[in-house]
Amino acid sequence: MVIKDEYYYVAADSVIYKFDLNNHQQLAQTTCTGVRNLAVITIN
Repeated sequence: MVIKDEYYYVAADSVIYKFDLNNHQQLAQTTCTGVRNLAVITIN
């Protein structure tokens, strides 16, 4: 799970889910084959 701003993201099998951090409502999902881990990278 990754938390960024007012959202959190969960990777499960081949789907990434986006949730509202306050009410835990699912806002979006996308398929990404092979995804199991998430990371945040900041590029300056």
